[in-house]
Amino acid sequence: MPRTRTRERDKMKPLSQWPRLAFLLAALLLQLPPSTHASSLASPPVDEALYSRQLYVMGLPAQQRLAASNILVVGVGGVGVELAKNILLAGPRSVTLVDLTPARMTDLATQYYLDEQSLGQPRATASYTKLKELNPLVHLHLLEPSSMDVDAVVDAVEASGQKFDVVVAADQDKTSEEALNRLARRLNAKFVAAQARGLFGSIFCDFGDEFIVNDTDGREAKTGLLKGFEALPLTGETLVMLVDGERHDLSKGDAVIFTPPAAGGDEESEGVAKRTFPDMSGNSYPVKRIVNPSSFTIPASPLLLSHAREYTGGRFRQLKQPLHLAFQPMGQARREMKSLPTDFGKASLGRQLTLHACFESLGRFKAKRKGNLPIPGSAADAAAFKKLVKTCDVLKDVIQSHTAAAAAKAAAWKLSSSTAKKHFLPKTPVLDEKVVEIFARTCQGSLAPICSFVGGTAAQEVLKACTGTFVPLQQYLFFDAVEVLSSEEEEEDEQEEKEEGGRTRVLAGLPSEEECTARGDRYDGMRAVLGRRLQRLVQDQVVFVVGAGAIGCELLKNLALMGVVSLTVTDNDTIEKSNLNRQFLFREKDLGGPKSEAAANAVRRLNDQVEVTALVKKVGKETEGYFDDEFWFGHDVVMNALDNVDARMYVDGKCVYYRRPLLESGTEGTSGNVQVIVPFVTESYGSSVDPPEASIPVCTLKSFPYLIEHCIQWARDFFDGAFRIQPERLNDLIVRLSECDGNEEEVASAVLAGLRAQTSDETLLRELEGYLVDLEIWDPMPSARRCVKWALDRFHELYCSNIEGLLKEHPRESVTEDGEPFWSGDRRIPTPLKFDRCNPLHMEFMVSATLLKARAFNIVEPSTTIEGMYETVQAMLDEVLAGGYQPSTPVVRPEEEDEVDLAEKVEREFHEVRQAIQRIANRGGGREAGTAARTRPEVFEKDQDWNGHIALVTSASNLRAVNYGLAPADRLQTKKIAGKIIPAIATTTAVVAGLASLELCKLAQRSLLEEEEEYTDMEEGGAGEGGRRRHRRHRPPLEAYRNAFINLAGPFFALTQPMEASPIALGEQGEVYNMWDRLELVPKKELTLRELLRHALEHFGVQVTSVTLHGSQILYADFVHPGEDNPVMDKTVVELVEAAEGASGREGGDGSGVERGRKSEMPSPLSHQRQFVDLEIECVDDEGEEVESPPIRYFFPKPTEGGGGAAVAKRWWGAVLKAVAK
Repeated sequence: MPRTRTRERDKMKPLSQWPRLAFLLAALLLQLPPSTHASSLASPPVDEALYSRQLYVMGLPAQQRLAASNILVVGVGGVGVELAKNILLAGPRSVTLVDLTPARMTDLATQYYLDEQSLGQPRATASYTKLKELNPLVHLHLLEPSSMDVDAVVDAVEASGQKFDVVVAADQDKTSEEALNRLARRLNAKFVAAQARGLFGSIFCDFGDEFIVNDTDGREAKTGLLKGFEALPLTGETLVMLVDGERHDLSKGDAVIFTPPAAGGDEESEGVAKRTFPDMSGNSYPVKRIVNPSSFTIPASPLLLSHAREYTGGRFRQLKQPLHLAFQPMGQARREMKSLPTDFGKASLGRQLTLHACFESLGRFKAKRKGNLPIPGSAADAAAFKKLVKTCDVLKDVIQSHTAAAAAKAAAWKLSSSTAKKHFLPKTPVLDEKVVEIFARTCQGSLAPICSFVGGTAAQEVLKACTGTFVPLQQYLFFDAVEVLSSEEEEEDEQEEKEEGGRTRVLAGLPSEEECTARGDRYDGMRAVLGRRLQRLVQDQVVFVVGAGAIGCELLKNLALMGVVSLTVTDNDTIEKSNLNRQFLFREKDLGGPKSEAAANAVRRLNDQVEVTALVKKVGKETEGYFDDEFWFGHDVVMNALDNVDARMYVDGKCVYYRRPLLESGTEGTSGNVQVIVPFVTESYGSSVDPPEASIPVCTLKSFPYLIEHCIQWARDFFDGAFRIQPERLNDLIVRLSECDGNEEEVASAVLAGLRAQTSDETLLRELEGYLVDLEIWDPMPSARRCVKWALDRFHELYCSNIEGLLKEHPRESVTEDGEPFWSGDRRIPTPLKFDRCNPLHMEFMVSATLLKARAFNIVEPSTTIEGMYETVQAMLDEVLAGGYQPSTPVVRPEEEDEVDLAEKVEREFHEVRQAIQRIANRGGGREAGTAARTRPEVFEKDQDWNGHIALVTSASNLRAVNYGLAPADRLQTKKIAGKIIPAIATTTAVVAGLASLELCKLAQRSLLEEEEEYTDMEEGGAGEGGRRRHRRHRPPLEAYRNAFINLAGPFFALTQPMEASPIALGEQGEVYNMWDRLELVPKKELTLRELLRHALEHFGVQVTSVTLHGSQILYADFVHPGEDNPVMDKTVVELVEAAEGASGREGGDGSGVERGRKSEMPSPLSHQRQFVDLEIECVDDEGEEVESPPIRYFFPKPTEGGGGAAVAKRWWGAVLKAVAK
């Protein structure tokens, strides 16, 4: 009988349940969309702290549907463990594993939860404990059939009586896949099959006869501000126009609705003036045409046109419509083969059919060879496999199916038969025999990057099946990376060995059977794909991984499985709970620790043969003393796993500077990209820069918000100003007034003069008045009651008096100079609010604002929570209101004061601030006698819900939304916008990391094709002061590399060759360079600037007019001081560089306080960590015309005396030559 059992789960600490106060629950319900109130109560609870980044990808309803789903995974090999890992991290209700296959040594190449102690054990059993650790909230089961025969598996599943929503077949043969697909149909479950064979992958989906996609892209509905409507009688359409600067981002066929200005969102907000409009809330309009980015057309609508004026200033909103899809079972779908290409260069029907036939033919080959796959590297087995592929039963059916489908479309378009045949009907596809041969010779092996790609993509399909979110694959996907073992150059010189009868053909670039022979170690699976030579090349790479977050963890996993024995990983961030949902190398015990160290420890557990160095450092200007010439030249490849553009640009610049290959990758939600950067061959990451994000105008934030995003940014600014910036500045003022020696009046005058020098008197007056308000909290004694009053004053100021002032300045009936209503378009009429302690939203603001102010002024402990503060605020609020509370008198705007009065006010306010600080200091500070008064500024932290930061921003922004009649945002949406959170999901990072790791195999192989470089010291046969060096190199073809752009929601895959580095011509007849080249000077002695310029003219043929360091520091410019008498001409290059960097005489110190005693964090230009410097130059030719030129790379002269110095210099010099030659 089959046995279903659950391992004893690790005991979980009960989640601490703080008392749920009525006002918090009510506030939360007010912030949720109405449609979610009832469903959320009946749906499984979602751990928002754990799944927050994923919630921004799929949405809460989808996450709740996933949390109710049960998934069966058959097969826990390389693809199966990757699938299971990604599914478990996503958070379904349960996952059941089926795999009795004994673990083998070849499994260790890709199955990272097996080790040598697992050999012989069932793979599912051996992997259970480590998989369970990934997400204790998910029920993980084992199903043990009598054997792994597919009939036994099917019987065991049916006998278990379990209800599965998705059945997954991982690395199963076609017979098993079809049987499991039929089982899924009987169970009314969705089905996903995935295989990874050598350099090839295959995925198949069958979601039943009727599948509904609730949300095709997971994004918020598109919306925009309406400018007006216009009739188009010639086309029978209505033109919809948006205000200038707005984009609709719609597509033809989208449905839209229109809301008038008063609606402001999905529901009426309190205090908004009522206006009468025709009720068209139920009217939706299809988009007929896209006219331009800010205009589109809908069918003619007389009703809408008749009320065009009333709807001007309103909004359009996209209506997301469900998508209905039908799938075929595998037995039928295999004969039609509807596939999604992943590579633009491999999208032909012939290529897709070749891959389909290869996977379909494996079963027949195994049947003929007693269950064995082709021998790795075997030319004979490859030839036999080709014969089977050519006679595969699906070939004829697929061709007929595609031809019939194309003919039907041609007939629908009424094309003539000749036109259809010439331009429309597919040509008879031809099988690619080279692909078939590589498939046969590698299919018994497994490669970690391929499993990562296939497992990540298939796992996303499983999530689609559970949630109905995103468009599923229809129905096949094939992937290959044959360029790892072949290139166009090899094809040109392809050697063919043919036996009699033409039965055998061998490609020159493929590893032989002897090279692929197993050696009984953990790399046998990898060796069967790449061969021994390429395997060693990959493992010999010294790799620097920048970032140990989600992508970094996946990269490190792949590198460990491939046996890259020397790794360095750096990340200065620490582990938070939200990381555990994607960064699978971390566990709950790692929370709060450095990411790089926890990741390094996990890598060692995955493969104890890997040497990994963990650094807790940011790679940037401040650490260039550590990341120096030795460091960069000591690494062969850099792999970026960063989350911001500035850091990427910096690392990219360093890779260009040191000519290091860079694998750049990034993700956002279901989208991801990989860029391959190869020295001398491709452009760099910085060659193309994305446009900056659009900023919100200050006037919009201050007075005229029309989106909830504006309110959230305004609330975020309020948080920073009130709880971080002002307390910091108050601290600085206290220090300057309290800890200075000398005459008090002189000190005070100097401080005031310094403050006035930094800003205007108007701004300074507001700051001083703010300091006085804050100091009242301490004077005469620290008081929580004053914090409550401060919060109440702020409520009145922000949501009542400021709004009243704005309406006084611009009354409701006011018009512009053009006679148009002032309050129109994107200007919404605000309504003042009166404080109501029975309103949960008002109280949430009061409690959170009071808490943050009390923490900042040391009145409560730093760990005090909102729940812990509620009763105190209620009691203090009773006292404040009972005492006849009157809001603080509004500050008269400085522009309304005379200049003389303003100056006097500044001095008077400053004097009052001084006196208050002195009184507090004499009394003994903030909380205890004898201590100095100091504030504790609050730094915004989005992921600690207890701290009140998100509660403050949410309540403050929603109150402002009420002011302006906007729909409020819930706490989750507010956290995303205020915290600038990038949506993320584990499946995307797995796919992106797999594609990036695959490029490492290509970079390692390309080193075989490079010519050896010739290097001389240029001390002979040239000018005494130096010489010119030009590199001879053999460029590998761009076709060997792949940049990738993916969107798993689509799904969409675009693998393309990288852009070539743009050439630079040095003069009209000069040599051609690119961004990687340098004009290199290797002097025997230090050169003066005069000598350097003369050398550039004599040896490079360029007349230098300016020399710049680091792109901004000018060392020399002839337009500043033309002529030979320029004093900088006789300074050495070293002196100029030291002066520009402000580092003259610095030699790195004694090393005290430096990590491991290695070196100073900051660079020294002439220390032995710096071997050269790049000098950007501007040049002219003989006719005075500007000439584009590469920089001059000036090598600091090698020391010739001073034992230790000479030895060190020689050692570093050798490292430079070795690294560049490699």
